[in-house]
Amino acid sequence: MKTPMRRRDFRSADADTLCGAQAGRWILAVTILGSSMAFIDGTVVNVALPRSQASLHATVVDMQWVVESYGLFLGSFDSGRGLPGRLILAAG
Repeated sequence: MKTPMRRRDFRSADADTLCGAQAGRWILAVTILGSSMAFIDGTVVNVALPRSQASLHATVVDMQWVVESYGLFLGSFDSGRGLPGRLILAAG
């Protein structure tokens, strides 16, 4: 049985070392970009719904399934994204 990972397994530098100002700006920029992309993605799906509904002759309930399925798919994809990094750290 594997032993649980401890906090020290994830440290790559001294705990007292802080990110520089330049690194902090990059982190902020990437965070804003990622959340903006998620917002734009959801907006595009919602804007496309009326035309999709008309061309597929779907009901409102069918379109709700489309939106919920899309959200569940993206959520499941996003939650597993960090797993490869954790596996690499555990194996190293």
